[in-house]
Amino acid sequence: MAKFEGLQLVWLESFVNVAESGKRTAAAHEMGISQGTVTKHIQKLEQWLGGSGLQPVKRLLVDDGVPARLYPDGEKFLPVAKQILELLDQARRPAVFIETTHTPSKPRVSPKDFKVPPLRQPQNKG
Repeated sequence: MAKFEGLQLVWLESFVNVAESGKRTAAAHEMGISQGTVTKHIQKLEQWLGGSGLQPVKRLLVDDGVPARLYPDGEKFLPVAKQILELLDQARRPAVFIETTHTPSKPRVSPKDFKVPPLRQPQNKG
């Protein structure tokens, strides 16, 4: 089974947007979706983070009003979620895929680095 099976990035985006804006309505407006959809995304993320049913659902956001508040699990997970989204954003930038070739610098060469055989005296023929 894949480690990240079922995870949808929009769940992370919804969570980060609500945590940063403090409002589900603002997050929904920013993302162009309904407030109810934002709430469902966060609930699904909480369930996904809880694992395969053996662990309890992770609670990320307190549901009692505005501004949105984070549970301790939400406070711990927020920087992780932001980092995941930032890394994916960086991966989509064209510069990531441009390979650079490293041209090694030329070594310094001095006359001392060469061993020149001694010159021979010309021989007289005759």
